[in-house]
Amino acid sequence: MYPIFSDGDLSTPQGMRIPIQDISIVNNHPINFQRRLLQKSHPQAGSVLAKIHAILNIIAWVLLASAGVMVARYFDSIWPEYERRVVTDGTGTVTGEQIRRRRRFSYFTIVPPIMITVAILTWIAFFCILFELNWRWTQGTHHLWHSILGVIVLVCAFLAPIVGVLRPIPRTKAYCVWYWIHWLIISLAHCLAIPVIFLGMDNHRLDLWTWCSWLLFGWCIFHFIIQLIFEIHACCYARQEYEPVEGDHYPQKISGQRVRHERVPGESWKPALLSIYLLVTLIVVIILILAVIFYQGY
Repeated sequence: MYPIFSDGDLSTPQGMRIPIQDISIVNNHPINFQRRLLQKSHPQAGSVLAKIHAILNIIAWVLLASAGVMVARYFDSIWPEYERRVVTDGTGTVTGEQIRRRRRFSYFTIVPPIMITVAILTWIAFFCILFELNWRWTQGTHHLWHSILGVIVLVCAFLAPIVGVLRPIPRTKAYCVWYWIHWLIISLAHCLAIPVIFLGMDNHRLDLWTWCSWLLFGWCIFHFIIQLIFEIHACCYARQEYEPVEGDHYPQKISGQRVRHERVPGESWKPALLSIYLLVTLIVVIILILAVIFYQGY
């Protein structure tokens, strides 16, 4: 059916008929007015599984994966695995000696649990949608891209923790190769996961309101701005960044000398900016989850 919208008669004042192609306002796209009147082809339990699939992926990739990427890329010097301290004499002059000890809290204690959690949530969401579809591949171009990209994200989410466990000794050639492989897997998964979520918002099983897509798009811009700030700061202070150092705690104490924490560029404001980022991201995730839960069609 092709509806035509007009404020008056489709004829001139002299009574001559106006051809359809000359009408200024014409919708040449077919519209199915029974779209919301037809019963859904999937059972009610299936819609619940589709919502669980959406909620788990939103939590995994918009919240957890984004936070993990930020911490792993820009906070390895703020929260290093090994803490550096310098030794000073009674006047505060640095003697040149350094004390290195392992920290209980570091970026390395945050990122691996996040990777494992993201992988678990992604696989649970995958099995939920498989059960919803009766273990069959979806048809149609739109659903095809959602499925193909989703499988790529699923494989990357599975490989990321495994590759992370195989981490070699730092400051070696093997570590350099491992770093770029691990970075490629995580970056590919995160860059594809958000478009997959966008495609999932326009789905006959969960066709969310348009403002949900705009909300997620606004968050993407916000994420890009925050990451750009961190990236510019990292480039400006690249030569001053401290390498990850492994070593044992230096237990000797010398009278007249004190140990001072070695300051790192950005340690005063980067955690605050990360907190703002996490707060905004959490609010966006909560709104999207509520939209998925309360969506009943329109």
